[in-house]
Amino acid sequence: MPIPIVKKNMMSKEENGAKNMMNGRPTNKSTAQQKPSKLEVGIADDQAKDFDFAKTEMKYDSTGMFHWTPARSIEDCILDRNQAAMTVLNGHVVVCLFADPDSPLIGLRNLVMPLRASNFHYHELKHVVIVGSVDYIKREWKTLQNLPKISIVNGSPLSRADLRAVNVNLCDMCIILSAKVPSNEDPTLADKEAILASLNIKAMTFDDSNSFTEQNVSSPDGLSTMGGPIVLKRQGPVYGTSVPL
Repeated sequence: MPIPIVKKNMMSKEENGAKNMMNGRPTNKSTAQQKPSKLEVGIADDQAKDFDFAKTEMKYDSTGMFHWTPARSIEDCILDRNQAAMTVLNGHVVVCLFADPDSPLIGLRNLVMPLRASNFHYHELKHVVIVGSVDYIKREWKTLQNLPKISIVNGSPLSRADLRAVNVNLCDMCIILSAKVPSNEDPTLADKEAILASLNIKAMTFDDSNSFTEQNVSSPDGLSTMGGPIVLKRQGPVYGTSVPL
């Protein structure tokens, strides 16, 4: 029986020694009160929160080269004409797509991915609005569902109402694509829809009452006030010939 007592006494001495020493330094705090130092892993306490991967939302793909978002259904990204008109689209990219439901896939992912490169900040990513047949885009949506800032307008690129709804006059770039297979009867008419769409946009006129540019508010004596309020006003092109195609 004395053997367990001796072990107990030896353990109590070791525990007391552990209470008095921590990281090789004497301390008066008990082991229960002492918290393991985060400096042991080589990072400071204020930086340890940045390494909590369980709580960090992923913003890039597995390669770290492109912005990433959880998969979304195509229905969540479809806008009708009224919703597109109510959305403040500015500095975006408009993709006018001519395609039949059974047209061959042209790989829209290859067009959008360079615009989602990780060397851009998230707020610098340009919103991509695709105007075309939803039935065709559904076939390519599996390759686009993880790319952020994509909207779809189920309409025709030849419709001026759809083009006005997506603010084509305020876009940074308008891209016209065709996935239709040219007929064998007259191959010279293969690009007729893309040409007509570009001519249609260049013939349009726009009301600039809703455009915005940046202006400083002047004082009553006509002098500009330093540090005063700034009014953002973007001046969009009035004629379609100024739309970048």
